[in-house]
Amino acid sequence: MGFLIEDQWSERGEGAIDMREFIDKDRPVVMKYYDVAEGYTGRNRKKTVSALKSIIAEDPYFLDAYVFLSELAEEEGEVGKAKELIESAYKKALELIVDEKGTW
Repeated sequence: MGFLIEDQWSERGEGAIDMREFIDKDRPVVMKYYDVAEGYTGRNRKKTVSALKSIIAEDPYFLDAYVFLSELAEEEGEVGKAKELIESAYKKALELIVDEKGTW
């Protein structure tokens, strides 16, 4: 999938915990996203929503687009839609960090 999970051990002696860090791969859509985010004025909401949906279609694992869409939906009073978008992002995030057995 193009991601890396590294094991890192605490140096605190007894009771040390195993910590794992998720490092995602570089995502080609990031520049498109920044262009959309920086170009958002509030007056171009429809165009922004369309562009964010296009980014998600191109890379369903680029989670920032879900968050931005969720914020826009919430601003419009579409709380249910906003929650659905965040839940979709959580599911995609889990797909990135768990193995085929569902283990972290």
